[in-house]
Amino acid sequence: MGAQADSPFGAELRALRLAAGLSQEALAERAGISTDAIAALERGRRRHPRPSTVHALSGALGLDTAAARLQAARARRTGMPVVLPEPVRSA
Repeated sequence: MGAQADSPFGAELRALRLAAGLSQEALAERAGISTDAIAALERGRRRHPRPSTVHALSGALGLDTAAARLQAARARRTGMPVVLPEPVRSA
């Protein structure tokens, strides 16, 4: 088992990225962050992403960015893990 198994955020990020059909490079470009940052998050080397990073990733993946920003800020204050919101679905 690698570090990814220990990082719920990383595992969730990877699953959402793959479901969107994106490589780490494509997601990094969409989010305006480095490919290394994506890899570090997915592999669990970075366990507590900044709220701005969560917001950028949420926008790039089509998730609810407001909910992501609030959840990331709450997680940083409480030390709880960051959880990405559900994809935004059109009615």
